[in-house]
Formats: sequence, C-alpha cells, structure tokens
Amino acid sequence: MSQTNMRTTSAWRTCTAWLLLLLLFSAISGFGQAVTVQPPATADELRYLSFLLMQMGSVDNHPNAKLTFEGSLARQFELNQQELAVVRAAGQELQVLLQQLRPTVRSIRADGATGRLSMADRTTLGSLNAQKEQKIQLLANRILNQVRPETAARLRLPGRILAERTRQSTAGR
Repeated sequence: MSQTNMRTTSAWRTCTAWLLLLLLFSAISGFGQAVTVQPPATADELRYLSFLLMQMGSVDNHPNAKLTFEGSLARQFELNQQELAVVRAAGQELQVLLQQLRPTVRSIRADGATGRLSMADRTTLGSLNAQKEQKIQLLANRILNQVRPETAARLRLPGRILAERTRQSTAGR
C-alpha cells in the first residue's frame, strides 16, 4: 500500500472515530433527541391548553402578570427554558391574532350597544371566534410536539382531570 493510501485510510478512521464519539456524546447529552410526534390534544385537553394560551396571549393581561403565570407554569409542569420559550412564543403568536381581531370585535360591540346584533354581526363574530379557536388548537398541538414527551403528558393532565371531575359531578345529579 502506498504512503498516500495509508494516510487517507488513517484520516478516514480518525474522522469516523470522531463522528462516532460525537454521536455518542449527543445521544447521552440529549442534543440529538428525536422529536416524538404527539397525538393531537383531545377536546378535554384543549380546554386547559386554551386557558393557558389565552393567559399567555391576552392583550389585556399586564406583562408582570404574564411573567408570574410563566413562572408558575415552569414550576407546575417542570418546564425547562426551551419549553418555556415554546409556550411563550405560542402565546405571542396568539396575541398577534387577538390584536388583529380586536378592532372588528369592538366595532361590532359598539354597533350592538342597543343589545341587538344583526345576523351579519353574529356571523362575523362566529367567524372570528372560529379563527381564534383554530389558532389555539394549532398552537396547543405545536406546544405538545415541541416539548419533551413527559412535559406533554403533564400539560395534558389538567384538562383530563377537570373533564373527569365535571363528568362525575354531573353524573351525581
């Protein structure tokens, strides 16, 4: 074997060894974690996730109140900084939509100050609400898919618990 071929083979072995070492490190440290696709949020789970997103995206909540809510989410659901950033970004995205919808809603409310809304106004409000609910569903599922699987499971739980308690209390009547 020539000197050049031996150097090339040696370089490939070294490169391969470093690559394997890098892959091993990333597997151990979690940098190379595969994203698991979560099933879509159920209607019960969406009730809580909608509350969470409305708190984070509200145009009426004071920024300090949002920070306090973020802190409680981080503690309650054991969110790491990346996961908290995902939730924060979803809230900000919802806030943009809510800000876009607000002028139309205000004008309809002003027109309907007499207590009666026209059929067109009702249709418009229904359409705006459908937009908001569709965005919430999209963002909730995005959150579930961008956090760790164990975090997604913890985020799903409050909606399930609330729905079960509601079913139990209505069954007892």
